[in-house]
Amino acid sequence: MDKEGLGKKPYLYTAAAPSEIVRKISKNIQEKLNDLIMVDRKLESKELKIPFVPVKIVVDEKYND
Repeated sequence: MDKEGLGKKPYLYTAAAPSEIVRKISKNIQEKLNDLIMVDRKLESKELKIPFVPVKIVVDEKYND
């Protein structure tokens, strides 16, 4: 690999599958939504129904093109 012109700290990147990127992002969003629901329930002094059904985001790969 020709490193000329790359600077002092060159980085090499590899391609990531779009579904993998969506999975990582959706996991973070899922956690934040569940935290938001818990805070909202506590602020409204509502009792959480047991079992509390958290938000779940599913990434389905069956529609790959």
